[in-house]
Amino acid sequence: MLLLSAVLCLWNLSANGMSNEYYAAAVKSASVSWKAWFFGSLDPGSFITVDKPPLSIWLMGLSARAAPGVAVASVAASRPTRR
Repeated sequence: MLLLSAVLCLWNLSANGMSNEYYAAAVKSASVSWKAWFFGSLDPGSFITVDKPPLSIWLMGLSARAAPGVAVASVAASRPTRR
């Protein structure tokens, strides 16, 4: 059941690109700057922050730092798709 749900959730994941460029920019900044990671900001200089608590950005930023090759997939998989 878990495998089936994972396949259905991740099927055609790249169809929407980054799904939400706003949060994707925050994760990219979090993967570059620890200050941007801590405050959940859109830019590496930590000038503009996102409109949500930074916990989700922290998790995605850490995964982007740990495995840079799969960072795009981790950002895309964590956000709901647009319909």
